[in-house]
Amino acid sequence: MKQPINQKSLCFSAINLLLFRLCEDPSYQREDPGQGMTESRIRSTISVLIDRCSVEDADVERLRELLSVGGGLTAVEAGDLVRLERHVKRMSPLWLALFVEALTGFFIWERRPTGRISEADIEWLAFRLGLDSTGPTPATRALLTVLNEECAEPPVALTKRLQKISHVRPLWERYAVARSGAVTSGAIVSSS
Repeated sequence: MKQPINQKSLCFSAINLLLFRLCEDPSYQREDPGQGMTESRIRSTISVLIDRCSVEDADVERLRELLSVGGGLTAVEAGDLVRLERHVKRMSPLWLALFVEALTGFFIWERRPTGRISEADIEWLAFRLGLDSTGPTPATRALLTVLNEECAEPPVALTKRLQKISHVRPLWERYAVARSGAVTSGAIVSSS
C-alpha cells in the first residue's frame, strides 16, 4: 500500500535542495562578511536586458560605466554577466570585449592567487554558460581562450573544455550543413 505524500516534508525537502544549490553556486556566495548575497551594481540593468532579449551598444556602455564605479567585479556581478550571456542572443558587437575583460579580470587578476583559476571555477563557468547543454557562443570561446592565455598554469578542465569546443561547429553551421550537405573548410557552400 502506498504511503500518502506529506506536503510539509515535500516542501521542506524542496527548500533544503534550493538552499543547498544556492550555497554551491559561487555567484550567491559572499565575498566578505559585510557584503549582502544579492548586492550588485548591474542586477537591475541585466534583468531589463534579459526581458528585452537584446543588448545594444548603449547598454554595453551603461554596464561598463556601472562596473567602473566602486572597485572590481563581485562574484554576484560575474554571475549576472554570465546570466546575460546565456539568456540573450542578440548582442551588441561591444559585448564580447566587456564580457571577456570583466570575467578575465575577476577570475585571473582580482582574486588570489593572482594569475590562476581553479578547476571549480571552470566547472562553474561551464555549467552556468551551458557549455554541455547549449554549446559555446563566440563570447564563451573568446573567454575560455583568454583565460587559458592569461592563466599562469591553466587547469586541466580549462584545457579539456577548449579542446572540446574547438572541434564543435556553431549550431547555425551544423543546421546549414544538414540542410545543404556541403561544407568546405568551415564555410558553407551553396549547392545549386
